[in-house]
This record gives sequence, C-alpha cells and structure tokens, in this order.
Amino acid sequence: MSYQGRKAAREAPVVERVRELSAQYPRYGYRRIRIFLGRDGYRMSFGRAYRLWRAAGLQLPRKRPRKRAAAGGPALRHRGGQTRCGHTISCSTAVPMVSSSSV
Repeated sequence: MSYQGRKAAREAPVVERVRELSAQYPRYGYRRIRIFLGRDGYRMSFGRAYRLWRAAGLQLPRKRPRKRAAAGGPALRHRGGQTRCGHTISCSTAVPMVSSSSV
C-alpha cells in the first residue's frame, strides 16, 4: 500500500470553488480569486492560493490588448481666437486688429 496524502481530499472543496469563481470571473487571476475565497471563509496565503490555482489546472488570464491612438485623427491646426492680452487674431500672424472706434 502506497502513501495517500490527505491534503488533496481536504482541499477538494476549495479547488472546486476556485474553478467556479474563475468561470464566473474569467479576467481575474489567483490573487483576486483569493480575496473572494476569503469572503467565503477560506482564508489563505498568496502562495497557497497560487498552488490551488495550478492544482485546478487554471492559467493566468490573457492580457487585454492596449488601446492605440487613432491613426487617422484630425491634424493639429492653428487655433484662432483671442491672445492673452485680449486681441483677436485674424490670421496666422499675431497682428492685433485695430477697431475703428479708437481712431
């Protein structure tokens, strides 16, 4: 008769709960699942959570692709409007417009 460990039988409900939570939250890894297990009453360290995660045959979730900036966006243009001193810019040169009432 060979040695039969008792730990696998004792941790079977925890591994089953890990599988349920990972199916419910596929983007979460073993660290976040450990927090849910702690709320269910299964307090454990990160190392034990990782070992049970691997025992359940689970892998770390795939990373999401990074968002890229739009390639065909509008080009930056000179913005008309007022300067700091309050003068209105009429073209790309910074010549203030003179109103006719002050002449």
